[in-house]
Amino acid sequence: FMYHIKIRINRQSSSIALGLSYLEVMMTKGYKHLILLSAFLGLNVEKVVVVAADNSSEERTCSSSNDTNGSGYGSRSCKKEKDTTTNAAAQAQAQAYKIPTYKPTCQYYMAPSSISGAGFGIYTTEPISKSSYLTEVPDAPSIVCTDTDVHAGTGANTGAKKEFIWNHEDYIWDGTGAGEFEALSVSESVMTFGSLCNYHTYLHNVKPWSPEYDDTITPRASGSPGVGAYSYHPGYHFKATRDIKSGEEIFANYGDEWLDGRTGYANSVPRAEDFTTAGKILATTMKNLGGSPDLNDSVLATINTVAKHFDKRAGSILPKNMNQLDKVMKDVQDGKSDAENDEDNTESEWEDKLARNIADGTVMQRSLDWIRTEGLCLDNLVPQISTLPDAGRGAFAQRFIGKGEVVVPAPLLQIMDYSTLFMFDLDIDEDGNLFRVDEEEVVPSGMQMFYNYCFSHHETSMLMCPQTNAIILNHCSTRRSYGGDCERYNNNKDINQRGPNAKVRWATSWDPDTSSWLNLSLANIKALVKKRQRGLSLEFIATREIQPGEEVFIDYGEGWEDEWDEHVNSHKPVNVDNYIPTKELNGLKVLRTPDELEDTPYPENAQLACIYWPSGNELIEDENGTYEEQDEKYWSEDGSQYIESHPDYLEYGWLWSCEVVERNDEHNTYTVELFSKKGAETLWSVYGISRHLKNYARESISFVNEPYQSDQHLVNAFRSYIRIPDDILPEQWKDMMPVDEEEDFDEEEEFDEEEE
Repeated sequence: FMYHIKIRINRQSSSIALGLSYLEVMMTKGYKHLILLSAFLGLNVEKVVVVAADNSSEERTCSSSNDTNGSGYGSRSCKKEKDTTTNAAAQAQAQAYKIPTYKPTCQYYMAPSSISGAGFGIYTTEPISKSSYLTEVPDAPSIVCTDTDVHAGTGANTGAKKEFIWNHEDYIWDGTGAGEFEALSVSESVMTFGSLCNYHTYLHNVKPWSPEYDDTITPRASGSPGVGAYSYHPGYHFKATRDIKSGEEIFANYGDEWLDGRTGYANSVPRAEDFTTAGKILATTMKNLGGSPDLNDSVLATINTVAKHFDKRAGSILPKNMNQLDKVMKDVQDGKSDAENDEDNTESEWEDKLARNIADGTVMQRSLDWIRTEGLCLDNLVPQISTLPDAGRGAFAQRFIGKGEVVVPAPLLQIMDYSTLFMFDLDIDEDGNLFRVDEEEVVPSGMQMFYNYCFSHHETSMLMCPQTNAIILNHCSTRRSYGGDCERYNNNKDINQRGPNAKVRWATSWDPDTSSWLNLSLANIKALVKKRQRGLSLEFIATREIQPGEEVFIDYGEGWEDEWDEHVNSHKPVNVDNYIPTKELNGLKVLRTPDELEDTPYPENAQLACIYWPSGNELIEDENGTYEEQDEKYWSEDGSQYIESHPDYLEYGWLWSCEVVERNDEHNTYTVELFSKKGAETLWSVYGISRHLKNYARESISFVNEPYQSDQHLVNAFRSYIRIPDDILPEQWKDMMPVDEEEDFDEEEEFDEEEE
C-alpha cells in the first residue's frame, strides 16, 4: 500500500536552508514517518497531501510543535485541510474569483504517450464517468484562423505564391460550432485536450462540445481598445464517451478519415473494425480450442498468419503466442458454453471484451505513480474573466502553486515566417472562390487572431505557439499600471510580491527535444517542420507562491507594451449601427417569421444556425452518388429529435445555416429550412429540393455571425505577439534586422539620396 505524499515546508522557520516549498516522496508507512524525518532534518512541515493507492486524496495542515512527548510524533498533528481556516480562506478566495473548484491535487498530467512514438499524451489520475465533462469549464479559448491559403498566397486563385510552413496541420481542427461561420474557410486551434490528446481508433474516450460563443465580454459598443483583441470562442468542453479509469490516457476520436488521408504508417494502423474483427476471430478460436492442450504457440502463429492473409491489420493485432493470449484473456471467461446456449448479445459482449483487451495490449499500461513522477500537471490553471480590463479571459490558480514549480508546460508549434499570418483584402469571384484583390500588395490589412497567442522576438521571423492553456496567461509588469490583480500585486509593500507571478523559460528535461532544437539553425528547424515534426517547448514557472484563486501573469515584454500603448492612443470606437452581439440575440425567446423580418430584420452581423445531422442516404460521399426519388414527407419531416440531449448529437450533430419558415406560437416550435453545408454535400441541395423540418425546438436554433462580421475581423483590432526574453533567444535564430539598426539604415539611405 503506497502513499504519494507532498509536504509544504515553511522555509522561514526551518533550521536548514531549503530552496523548495514542496517535497514529494513515495512511502509505504504513511506521512507520520515523513514528519518525524522532517523534524529530525530541521524542517517545519506546514501541509501534507496524502494520495492513497485507491487515488483518494486528503490534504492536512500540520502543527508546528516540535515536542515529541516521548511518543516520537508528539503534538505534531496534521488535521484535515477541509477543517482548517487556511483551506476555508483558499476556497473563499477561489469562489470570489468564480473558480469552479478548489482541488488540492492535480488530476490531468502530460507525459509520454502510451502509444509508442506518439509524443506527449494526457492522463487522468481520477476515474471519469461516462457522459461527464472532463473539466468544470473549457480549458482554454479556441483560436480561429480564416482563409489562410488565400491570405498567404498559396491558394489556387492567387498569383503571388508563398510557402506556408507550419506544423499545425496535424493539430488544427476544421472549424465547428460557431467558429465555422467566421469565414468561408476556417481552421481552429484547440488547446490541451484538442491538441495533446492522441488518437486511438478503438480506445478513444472523449468527444468535444462547443459552448456558447460570447461576444459580450468586451462589447463592441463599449469602445474598448480590447474589442477584437482576443478570441471570443470559449474553447471546447470535452465529455467522456465511456467510463474512463484512473491511469488511462485520454484519447480523442480524429475519425478514420484522418488516417485515410495520410500515407506510410497510417495505412497499417488498425481501425476500430479491425479490433472488432480480431475479437471475433479470437472468440471463435477460444470457443473451439479454449482449454485444449492443442492450443499452443504454433497454433496461434498459424491462426495469425492465416488471418493476416484475409485481413492484414486485424491479423497483426491477434495474440502471437500463449503469453500474449493469457494477457488478452484476463478478466474474460472462456465463454464456450455460454456462447453455445445463451442469446446472441452474450456472445457479442464477449467478443467486445476481447476486442477491448486486444486494444489495451496495443498501448503501454501506466501506473499512477509513473504518471505523477514522469508527468507535468496540466490543470493548475482555470480560465475565467480576467481581472484586467480589455483582456478577456485570464488564468487563475486552481490550487496552491509553490515558488519554482511549473505552473503549466507548453509544447510549441512553429510558424517559420510570421508574415504568413498577414491578412489582405479579399473578394469572391463568380464561382464563389476567394481571391486577393491586389495580388501584388505586400502591406497587410490585418493579422490573423492566432498572432496574439504566439511567442517570438523582434530579431527572428519564427513564431512559436503554445498548445496548452498557457495562452490564457495575461500580461503584467511593474513598468505600467494595468489594473486588476496586476495593480494589486504592484501595490504590495513587499517588493518581491510585485509584478508578474510567473515567468517563461525553455523546457527542462521533460522535453529532451528542446535542448537539441535550441542548437539548430532556422533552416534545420524549417526542414523538420516541413516533415511535420515538432521539438520545442516552454514552461511557465511560479516566481513566488501563488494562492488558489489568484490570477497568474507573465511579462509580455516592453515591445508588446509599446505596441499596446500605441494602439490605445490611436484607437477609435467602432460603428455599431445595425449590429447586435449574437449572445444577446440568443436571449430572444421568440424568433421572427419571414413576414415579421420584412418590417424588423435582424442586424447585418447575424444569421441563424440549426442543429442537424443528416442520415446516410442524404450525403453524397463520392462522385458516384446518385439521386433516388424521395417522397415529399421525407424532405419535410418532423424535426423534434434534433436537440442537444439526443444521443446522436454529440457524435454527429453540426450547425447548419437555416431560416425560420413558420412559427407555432402554441408550442413555441418552428418549421425551418436548412441550407447546404460545405464538406457535407447532400442530395437534396444538389437537386434543389428544399429541406424543411417541422416541430423544431427554439433551443436548437442559435444566432451565429455572418462571415467576416465578428470582432476578430475588425481592421484595427489589436495584434501583437508575446515577446520571449532577449537572453533565451539563440543567436543562430536571429534572421531579422534589429529595430535600432533598421532605423540607422533608413537614415543612412535617406542621407545618400539627398547627397545624390
